[in-house]
Amino acid sequence: MKKIQVNAKNYALFEYEKYHNDKGDVIKKPKKLTYDIGDVVYIKKEKAIGVVLGCIGEETQELRTDMSGMVCYTQIRLAERGDFKKGVKFDKRLLSEIQAQWVVTDSDDNNQQGRQITDVLFEFKDDITEATVIDVSGFTNGEIEGVINGYGYTLHKDKKGLQNIHKLYENEANWIIAECMFEQGY
Repeated sequence: MKKIQVNAKNYALFEYEKYHNDKGDVIKKPKKLTYDIGDVVYIKKEKAIGVVLGCIGEETQELRTDMSGMVCYTQIRLAERGDFKKGVKFDKRLLSEIQAQWVVTDSDDNNQQGRQITDVLFEFKDDITEATVIDVSGFTNGEIEGVINGYGYTLHKDKKGLQNIHKLYENEANWIIAECMFEQGY
């Protein structure tokens, strides 16, 4: 899964201290962080998507978001593009910012990058190929199966050497399908 990050200053009403120890003292950025400033997270109980603003305490496993204030790590997970759907609360500016972002998908493969436009529409490019729009809904299951099998995936039940792409990637499955299609020149 690709981590989604944005500029946290666009969502903060106040300037928050960034990192804290278990006593609440301000500290320098720890070397290892579970979440960082600008990470986009899904807040499970509230069915909301928020941005990490600060007050990160690795020892206490708490942080501040724009949507829910202080939350524990157990209450959140990294958000996925597929989480932006009906019934989930989020700042509309956040979706616009994320959809406009190019995400590096294969840095060692000609700097391949992609971005999601809709649930089924994606755009990919690399240092050699100009930006190409891939509409997953425009392919038959047979065409998709023919491409993703080469990557070890299937649309069907897991079978020898192939894993069900929807089971494995859940909300990110269409992204992976589109990326595979792009890599095969569709």
